[in-house]
Amino acid sequence: MNRIACALICMALLGIPGQITFALQYQIHDLGVFNCVIRDMNDNGQFVGVTTAPSAGIYCYDINGSKTLLHSTGWSSGINNAGQVASSNGIYIPTATGWTNPIGGCITDINNIGQYCGLSSTSGAYFVDSNGYHYIYVARCDTYAECLNDSGVVVGYVRDSYGTTCPFRWTIADGLVYMQRLDTDPDCNSYVWAINSQGYAVGGSAINADSVMSHAVIWNPDGSVTNLTPSTFGTAYGINDAGYIVGTTGYNRPVVWTPELNAVYLPMLANTTGIEPLAINNKDIIVGRCTINEEPHVVYWTPVPEPSSLCTILLGVPFFFSLRRKRK
Repeated sequence: MNRIACALICMALLGIPGQITFALQYQIHDLGVFNCVIRDMNDNGQFVGVTTAPSAGIYCYDINGSKTLLHSTGWSSGINNAGQVASSNGIYIPTATGWTNPIGGCITDINNIGQYCGLSSTSGAYFVDSNGYHYIYVARCDTYAECLNDSGVVVGYVRDSYGTTCPFRWTIADGLVYMQRLDTDPDCNSYVWAINSQGYAVGGSAINADSVMSHAVIWNPDGSVTNLTPSTFGTAYGINDAGYIVGTTGYNRPVVWTPELNAVYLPMLANTTGIEPLAINNKDIIVGRCTINEEPHVVYWTPVPEPSSLCTILLGVPFFFSLRRKRK
């Protein structure tokens, strides 16, 4: 116990961090030519999305370059840390002998405790837990449940008969509650794309009803909205539990917002156009897509350690070895 206390005191005096911190710097990697609109990524680096021709189907991808075809048609939009995939063909579960598909239906997301949300052609959206189905329904409107967190908070949007979309959050306790939009004009559309464990959601919201461009936004747990791109347009696609947000600003400039909502641009490959970071996991790895020389590519970004953190760690190594020698 004395050794632990001594080590902690010495680390504080020397400025050696108890936890390695990272600067907001990223390195970009190319996974090659294929066309996938990524919708979700888990903490193990597996990701899913909408894959189009010539290799359409439901896939589970990995940032190590591997992929598994789960079904020859359809799309996938959610994956949890157990590798269970939510798709238009139900839920796929990995086993020691392969993949099983025990649950059918149009499933849009699955959380880490096995709860999931989906879409029904007859009853709008729904949420499923150990107690069964809970329907999310608005009369004379289409209800879309996009994603959910481990607390069972579902977010999505409602589309009325005029085609206008309004974001919502839903819980068993409170039911469906509409979230704020940037513009009170009922013709201004808003979409929700992700939610983290703290209940913060991100997406896009329009201001001018005549404009097809939206602004990147974050919704607080109370439903209030903050504009991340007040001077230009953009969209926020993903948020992790630490509050880091990824998306685009301006003409598809890839960006990550810090928990303080400061924007930092992500690096791009040469000859790149149309680049979009689409998901971020709790290891701060980001995955997205772009076009390089007119061909679709999937790319991912990994955080680069802050040089000052590495220096303090290296400076501390001889100190700890000297403590060990003295102890012997």
